[in-house]
Amino acid sequence: MTSKYFMHVKIRQFSTHALSTALLFAVLTATAQAVKIHEGPAFKTGICEPSIAVDPTNPSNIYAGSVLNNFYQSTDGGTTWTTETLTSPYGVWGDPVLHADRSGRIYFFHLSDPEG
Repeated sequence: MTSKYFMHVKIRQFSTHALSTALLFAVLTATAQAVKIHEGPAFKTGICEPSIAVDPTNPSNIYAGSVLNNFYQSTDGGTTWTTETLTSPYGVWGDPVLHADRSGRIYFFHLSDPEG
């Protein structure tokens, strides 16, 4: 695909882990609904990097985040999705990063400006 909005990246090293390969295979073989992750126009926001996290205590719980404050959640392995817009008194900036800890808690990290 060629577009002025896409960057070409050369991968120097790639490795796999047996568990991630198994999870990827399970996701690819399951029937699921695709969720469109809104990234915004590249000329205004730059290249966007959505983030995805899977709950290690229940792999049916999948979470995604995209610029600037969009949060997506599936509790049925990706068949259906709900969408929320997150807010912060300090503003929400930059690409979000999601992380699932060992207990299944989901964290949504983002940049903000405490000065307003």
